[in-house]
Amino acid sequence: MAALVPVIATAISIAAVHSWPRILSSIGNNRFVQWLGAISYPLYLWHWPLLVIPVVYFGRSLHIYERFLCVLATLLFAHLTHRFVEEPLRHAQLQPRTIVRGGALATVFALTISLGIYSSSSDLITLPDGKAFSLTEVMRKPIVYEDGCHVNNGETTSPNCRYGNVGSRRKIVLFGDSHAAQWMPTLDKLGREKDFELISLTKSACPGPSVVKVDTGEYKNADCSAWRSYAFNRIKQIQPDAILVAGMQYFDIPSGYTDRASWWREGERKTYLALKGSSDHIVYVSDTPHPIRDIPSCIAAGKLERCNGSQRSIPYFSPGYQQINPTSWLCARTCPAIIGSIVVYRDSSHLTVAMARALSVKMDVALTRLGIFNAA
Repeated sequence: MAALVPVIATAISIAAVHSWPRILSSIGNNRFVQWLGAISYPLYLWHWPLLVIPVVYFGRSLHIYERFLCVLATLLFAHLTHRFVEEPLRHAQLQPRTIVRGGALATVFALTISLGIYSSSSDLITLPDGKAFSLTEVMRKPIVYEDGCHVNNGETTSPNCRYGNVGSRRKIVLFGDSHAAQWMPTLDKLGREKDFELISLTKSACPGPSVVKVDTGEYKNADCSAWRSYAFNRIKQIQPDAILVAGMQYFDIPSGYTDRASWWREGERKTYLALKGSSDHIVYVSDTPHPIRDIPSCIAAGKLERCNGSQRSIPYFSPGYQQINPTSWLCARTCPAIIGSIVVYRDSSHLTVAMARALSVKMDVALTRLGIFNAA
């Protein structure tokens, strides 16, 4: 149904014009344009598998030159399909009985293949060493996504969401984007163990550091600015025992900045000045390593050696903040996709819920070292 609207609109536009401008007629009569029109349907059929299958196979986004090669391959396959399948069928003198029989056989064949794929599909990924992982569990998001507490583009306020030991006099605020929200399972677990209430103030694509980003798609800097102002006011009213600030630092740098460090630290300073006086502990948790591939897809492809080697994030720390750098928690000589029996990332960016929970011990040690928890 979604495709019906542009098709009807195009048909009406063509029918409504009695005499096309000469330049449009020249373009329409161009042999290359007519060839594209002739192969348009097989082009539509081929583009998806030829662009998606390589992504699944490599477990990462394609480079520009790779996408270009896939487009060329799509054009080639579409042309061959048009010439050797569409055209012969279009000019073939087939009896109605043959057409019906062929259609029935094609339908049975397609259903058989579909049932075979469905029956052989599994939620489990089993590695050569015998380890098995549930894709559903690996890709599961923190609870703030399920209960609506992690807000999205266009929203400028957050619900009153509380976790950990709800009602405790001790309060900790988690502030930032999805790379702050990924720490929810860690802090929710610690809240129950250490007796503090965890307050979530997170919003997609709005890092804790008050950086100006490139407006693109549904993202608007104005929405982030309004949401941050709202969050800063909430935090001042709460006066929490600690504020944990985090954010993904891999967004595109807007014009006017010479490097990522200066852009990010400017945002850190703005946030620190806005939060100063709201808590005795304003903690910046630097960004986690950045996988170069989509980790569940990479593991599912069975080539685990390709899944390791996530990019270490440079810790940008600004004066005033207490600091936590989780890189050593996730990387040794390399930054592996699996630590012990736990998949580290749920996609090409965020920690899995299981990994975040497993890191609660290290986060406990870090927060104790900063004086937020009492030493045992």
